[in-house]
Amino acid sequence: MFFEDFHPEKVGDLYHGSDPSLTENGSIKGKPEDFIVEEIPAVAPSGAGEYLYLWLEKRNLSHDQLCQVLSQSLGVPYRDIGAAGLKDKRSVSRQHISVPASYESQLCKLSDSGVNILDVSRHHQKLKTGYIKGNRFRIKVHEVGSLVDAEMRLNEAVTNGVPNFFGRQRFGSKGDTGYIGCAILQGNPVPKKFQMGHWKRLALSAAQSMVFNHYLHRRICEYPRSQLLPGDVMKKNGGGVFRVEDIPSEQLRFLSGETNLLGPLPGKKLFPAADKALEFENRCLSELGLDDELFNKLGKKLPGARRALWIRFEDISLVMDGKTASYSFDLPSGSYATVVLTQLLGAYPREYKMD
Repeated sequence: MFFEDFHPEKVGDLYHGSDPSLTENGSIKGKPEDFIVEEIPAVAPSGAGEYLYLWLEKRNLSHDQLCQVLSQSLGVPYRDIGAAGLKDKRSVSRQHISVPASYESQLCKLSDSGVNILDVSRHHQKLKTGYIKGNRFRIKVHEVGSLVDAEMRLNEAVTNGVPNFFGRQRFGSKGDTGYIGCAILQGNPVPKKFQMGHWKRLALSAAQSMVFNHYLHRRICEYPRSQLLPGDVMKKNGGGVFRVEDIPSEQLRFLSGETNLLGPLPGKKLFPAADKALEFENRCLSELGLDDELFNKLGKKLPGARRALWIRFEDISLVMDGKTASYSFDLPSGSYATVVLTQLLGAYPREYKMD
């Protein structure tokens, strides 16, 4: 059953198919070591170039705090620090950070207890956002329910995959960033700080994510997971993007894991759906008071993209020790561990309890 009171900015935290009365199950991040994440680089540093790639470990630091430590210790301007992605504050995280090679002699000054440099290499370009294959997680969840339920949900995730929702952290601490982005698109008044620059781009991007969450929620509500629509956009594993024409054969490939179904992040360069799939996408947009033209006007600022509807696991494990569940799994770039946990636990981990 799905929750009737639907909020696109929170839907990633909903466990579809669970008992709505089960509002929480387990607690996470009691200490940073309970949530370990390691970046999976898209490409290894070449060993030569004008940028240092620092393979470092941060403990209980936000990304902004990490950059402040590096800036203050090394003397490097904040804007010259490169990262592929943001990692949770309440965690032990290992990732690449790039700084200009001219600061190599200053590395000895990095003495903050929350940051530990594990390796240093070089590369020919600054590390950019999104330049990452994925993340590897090891997460301990305390005070979990029965082992039988945990194993059942794990097997279900392995067999069917997990809906690839954007998590609630995508929409800001108040959960309103996506709505502000929609207001900007519709020409409605918004808070002053969202009227320009970084904050405006952030809100518009959150609006894209809200469209995707709404689309995925509607898709699961109205169609079985295996059902494809004429004109659906699919992607071959490691291959190209195409539209569905022969539904029976494409459903077989989809169920076998050879392909994945893609949902919309609207924009001018979005690979278009067709036929019934396009009608469904347009209806989802209109339910949010939006249409393609509003996004197309943004041009290069938000060009649009397709995102996989389902997360599939090549390797996922669960070890139970009393009421503590230790999960290990890899996620592709852009997918949320907290969203996966709600599926594996059948409810919200306590730190992410809904309001």
